Amino acid sequence: MPPLGEIAMLTDARIRKIKPEAKTKRYADEKGMYLEVTPSGGMYWRLKYRIDGKENRYSIGVYGEVSLAEARTKRDEARKLIAQGVNPNQAKKEAKDIIDNVNSFEVWARKWLLDRQSTIKPDTFKRDSSLLEKDLIPFIGQIPIDKIKSPE
Repeated sequence: MPPLGEIAMLTDARIRKIKPEAKTKRYADEKGMYLEVTPSGGMYWRLKYRIDGKENRYSIGVYGEVSLAEARTKRDEARKLIAQGVNPNQAKKEAKDIIDNVNSFEVWARKWLLDRQSTIKPDTFKRDSSLLEKDLIPFIGQIPIDKIKSPE
């Protein structure tokens, strides 16, 4: 047990000894970060913070996939955003949206068509381009390429 008034930070050895309990339990680290352990055994890194007086939580990752050191680094990055008045959850969502737009079917289909343009006949290029513009892009163009299922 640490001396009174001193907070014990988490260590990898201490985390490995944690067992799930009947209710979700939180184990504090420092600077608002904690490890949340669910009754099913899930261990999640979280950061508690306030913006405009409202309490929020930022999900850092799953213990095992994200080490203690990585979680602390991500916590520090999120705290820098918070200090600038930027909500880290919103920043994370915007970054994901940018990645999804770059990986959208439309982007990859247009790239594929342009790559083929020099090796196919002009009529074939025109036909394929028309097919993409009229039949495919309006329906699945904005879907990330890795989310498209075979029926689509």
